[in-house]
Amino acid sequence: MRADVQPTGDVSNPQAVQHEYYTKTAATYDEMRGGDEWALHFAESLLLGVVVYIEAESLLDVGAGTGRTIAFLKSKWPKLRFVGIEPVAALRRIAVERRKLAEEEIVAGDGANLPFSDGSFDLVVALGVLHHVPQPSRVVHEMLRVSRKGVFICDVNHVGQGNWVARRVKGLLRRSGLWPIINVLRTGGKGYYVSDGDGLAYSYSVFENLAQIEQAGFRVHLMNMGGHGVQPFYDSPGAVVIALRERSHCTGV
Repeated sequence: MRADVQPTGDVSNPQAVQHEYYTKTAATYDEMRGGDEWALHFAESLLLGVVVYIEAESLLDVGAGTGRTIAFLKSKWPKLRFVGIEPVAALRRIAVERRKLAEEEIVAGDGANLPFSDGSFDLVVALGVLHHVPQPSRVVHEMLRVSRKGVFICDVNHVGQGNWVARRVKGLLRRSGLWPIINVLRTGGKGYYVSDGDGLAYSYSVFENLAQIEQAGFRVHLMNMGGHGVQPFYDSPGAVVIALRERSHCTGV
């Protein structure tokens, strides 16, 4: 791992490690993710379509980072009310200084405890966030709670990463319930790993939360992000989840 992003604090405290990583890399955060540009633009373009489809008037971006997604959507749909929630002050500062977001558009907060009442936003989004949190289901619960019309999630599917054999083995281990044990062993007991390009991350599959979303009364639409084959769970390294409340519909058709 690069010396400039090597954790210097308590490595047994994942929250502290994560905060330190993003503070150190804030100035180059966007450039470091240049390899994912196509995926980000693809997801944001889909997101723009959802904004139009549900006739959204407000949007909450959970884990907004430097405000990239909000800035993109504002350039296309400036009448929306945008709020991004981001726990790292250095990233929020970049959003204001570089992305020119208003301070009320990028606020401090934690996705697992959103400081908003139920149904506060038409659309709630999280792009590449859930594999960085220890309890994704808690964040998803909060997103569903504060959403009035829909939720948009784009994230990784660790099962769909690797060669054909690795993907099938991981899929079987996850379905059998053995993957959490294997994952703890392979990460030396931590349950997470730290890398230059992605900071602190957990072994996560966006498919984990589909049942939770459906049980909350949302209609789920799924789209793969790359990969090959016809079984997204096994073959796609990432996926987009578009979840709409049953009462949400397009009035323009």
